[in-house]
Amino acid sequence: MNSPEAGSPGEPLGQKIRRLRQERAMPQERLSIEARVDQSGLSKFERGTDRHMGEIPLRRIAEALGITFEELVEGTDFPRRRTRQDPPRRNS
Repeated sequence: MNSPEAGSPGEPLGQKIRRLRQERAMPQERLSIEARVDQSGLSKFERGTDRHMGEIPLRRIAEALGITFEELVEGTDFPRRRTRQDPPRRNS
């Protein structure tokens, strides 16, 4: 199995969702119903044709897959928000 190179953003989140869904033998329709997301939008996101999905639907997808949101986005290209623990960014 290929792992992302150091410094790369990681696995596309849509691809990870598809992989986790398939590992659970969960049809896309079932995931979309359980997560309360549009199946067409989920399909596009998994294929990478639509790269935008908000945090709330992603949290519902994680819950439907039986994992936390943090586990879902870990190691993916999902843009990480700064937290209070993050050091301030310096302008160069």
